[in-house]
Amino acid sequence: MQHSSEQACCSIPPVDSNYKAVGTVKRLGDMDVYMVGSTTSNRAIIVLYDVYGFHKNTKQFCDRLAEAGNVQVAMPDFFRGKPWLASNAGNREALVKWVTQVGTREKCMPDLNAVKSMLQKQGVNQIGLVGFCWGAKIAVQATGESKDYAAAALIHPSFISIDDAKSAQAPVMVLATKDEPDMTEYMEQLYAKPFGSKCTFTRFEDMHHGFAAARGDWENKEQNKRATEAIRLTVDFFRNNL
Repeated sequence: MQHSSEQACCSIPPVDSNYKAVGTVKRLGDMDVYMVGSTTSNRAIIVLYDVYGFHKNTKQFCDRLAEAGNVQVAMPDFFRGKPWLASNAGNREALVKWVTQVGTREKCMPDLNAVKSMLQKQGVNQIGLVGFCWGAKIAVQATGESKDYAAAALIHPSFISIDDAKSAQAPVMVLATKDEPDMTEYMEQLYAKPFGSKCTFTRFEDMHHGFAAARGDWENKEQNKRATEAIRLTVDFFRNNL
């Protein structure tokens, strides 16, 4: 999947604040999975959403990624239709408590593995991961558990741990914002690995946590532009690593 960033830029239109998702929802056991993109490609990307679940912005990100990358994209509904409520935004203590109940590694890995198995049965043999916010932590942890994942993109990651970087077994791209902590040590762990030259870090100093997913106001011209840029960077990363 070797293509230039210029090609990626040209192939992706700006995000649309009035966008209607083009994918479909498939039932996998007791879990819904948002599916979009090529069903004949041997490459797929699993998207781990943020705490707000199946948000229209995140679905649009999936759609753009699938179209520009010519891959199949699958986004499982880990929270079973009961995401974190926007009305609770800002209550970090309650959020952390909620995540420890519904979004732990132990709870989510079986769901992620089920989606991976579904894709592999369809003939997919190269799988990447995209994680937003909370989902970024699960994504990088998944690369530490299985070499089935070829690469992971972490977008405005939350619950950041150096141990996750130490255990990663695949190239990682990080897109941070002004709200994420210093990630120098985290990235140093990744750069020191055999695949370190494939790892990348970009900080969107002018953007807030969540701008590329559910918390993005894509009617805002600057947020729209920067979210589109985040999609372009993600497409380019997977073109080089899947």
